[in-house]
Amino acid sequence: MVDQWLSIFSLIVLAIVTQHIVSWAGSMLSSIGSEESNYAVFTFSDDRRMPMTTNILMNICIPNVFMVFIFMLADQYEYFWVKEFIVFYVVSFFAYRLILICLILRRKEMYSPKYESGMALAGIGLALFLKNYFFVKEKVLFIQAYELREELWFAIIIILFQFIKQIFDKKVKQDDVLTKGQISQYIIHKFIVFYGKYHELFDVNRENRDICIFTYAVMIFEDYNRGPLVRRIERLKTKRGKSATVGIMQVRSDEPLSDQDSVLQFYEWAWDKTAGWGDRELQEDEMQVNYLAWEHNNDTSYAQSVTYIFKCLCEYIDKIPKYRKAFHFRENDPEKAEEQEHVNIESYRKIICDNMTDFCENMSDNMYLELCAKRYNVLEGACGSKHISLNEVYDGRELVISGVNHLFISGKGTEIVTSAYCANVIVFKECSHLVLENIALGHLPEQEFYRGAALRFENCTDIQLRNLRLFNCGMYGILYENGNITISGCKIYHCIHSAIRMRNVAGIIDDLEIYNCRDTIESIVNLQESSMIMKNTKIHDNSSKGYIIEGDREDYIFENVEVWNNICTGSVSNIINESQLKEWNNDIEPV
Repeated sequence: MVDQWLSIFSLIVLAIVTQHIVSWAGSMLSSIGSEESNYAVFTFSDDRRMPMTTNILMNICIPNVFMVFIFMLADQYEYFWVKEFIVFYVVSFFAYRLILICLILRRKEMYSPKYESGMALAGIGLALFLKNYFFVKEKVLFIQAYELREELWFAIIIILFQFIKQIFDKKVKQDDVLTKGQISQYIIHKFIVFYGKYHELFDVNRENRDICIFTYAVMIFEDYNRGPLVRRIERLKTKRGKSATVGIMQVRSDEPLSDQDSVLQFYEWAWDKTAGWGDRELQEDEMQVNYLAWEHNNDTSYAQSVTYIFKCLCEYIDKIPKYRKAFHFRENDPEKAEEQEHVNIESYRKIICDNMTDFCENMSDNMYLELCAKRYNVLEGACGSKHISLNEVYDGRELVISGVNHLFISGKGTEIVTSAYCANVIVFKECSHLVLENIALGHLPEQEFYRGAALRFENCTDIQLRNLRLFNCGMYGILYENGNITISGCKIYHCIHSAIRMRNVAGIIDDLEIYNCRDTIESIVNLQESSMIMKNTKIHDNSSKGYIIEGDREDYIFENVEVWNNICTGSVSNIINESQLKEWNNDIEPV
């Protein structure tokens, strides 16, 4: 029994060592710049189309090659249990790779289950093949460990290797394995963590905000390269009187600086470095960001990665009200900050619509439509115009708005309703820069089933929904294909298929409440091929034959999303980062 456990432990240790050897070999291939090797090293950049073939084959083949030598040594010295558990060495290699990426290096957002599981299955499958058909002395069809001199088999292996390599070179690129969304999710997650930890060190104002963001960008990249364990080891050097780059910011020092000290020291360096620049608005000039990063570390790839992270952070901060306010974004004119927070309607032509006819006749580009009546019924007074068509459905008509740019529709709790059973309340097609606010949309009278949706969007861009109430929605509250959207301060209830169904949509959901959607056929929130940030959202008192939240991407970001008192089949969610949800008291029915 002791020999068995000792053998397993030895194989695990060897697997860990092998993983680090593979990483070292990859870095060496990258540093020598061999065109034949094409080893793809990760960088924070938009230019990530390098083939992943060498990476994949190294992770599959190297542990199996090492396994052959381990088996031969075990056979030579008669270590029976090592030979018996030899496949466990390869299994441990891939298990440790998962632990290394997700826990030790803290890069779980950048772990690709599809890519990693594919490699693991191929590597373990090859190991099983070698154990059953290669590590035997009897005459078999396949090559044996004792017949490595057979040149024919070497030729076959080389041909197969080249064939597989050519396929992978064409089919598997860096951004197929690690999407831009995953990288953004990693950057944003790290920013949220570091902002919570270090924001009190800075007194952010309009003059220094870009230097602060730049500091966070360098912080994220340095933490990616050198985690807490490595930083602790580096501090030991300074205690022995040696100079080293220390702290999370990797500033050179003869003393063991804390992470906080290194942040302050780096910020002061960046502030002094840009003192002669006059305007410190780094967002306005990407080359300034690149240059400043290069000054900190004279490496082109380093500067490019920090610049990429800086741009990603600026985009995220501008989208999220909490951070937008903290970093004083959109404050070029403080007296007009409130106007900038909303859409500047001065450039819009303003029309007050007393009825549905006014609404339809005045539908055009650069229009601000103010709805002052309490209720508008699509079936009462709606008429066709340049941008409006009335689509015939089984029991009436539905309103279709097409090709409108820069449209602002505002109500005061106004309702837009339809009594057509099969109709969508409003359909928007190929519209851009659309804002809907302070409106309720739904079907009347209230009944169990409607076949339409409250809002449907097709191929629309830059859509903003603010303070909407979607009721008696029918099949969907919001049905959206192809575009981008921001949803804030909305409520959705009474849907029979799904409250939100999106495909190929990028968006931000903030301050949303979904409730009383009973026995939905699909998941309550259904995000297909979509990139979404969801925050400050409440999903409760629903029942679904699917999930509460369903998606097929790995780059969803959830912040303060509460899910409670729901009934669903199988699981609350199928998303990778489900742990970000706040779940309680949800009933799961067996599939």
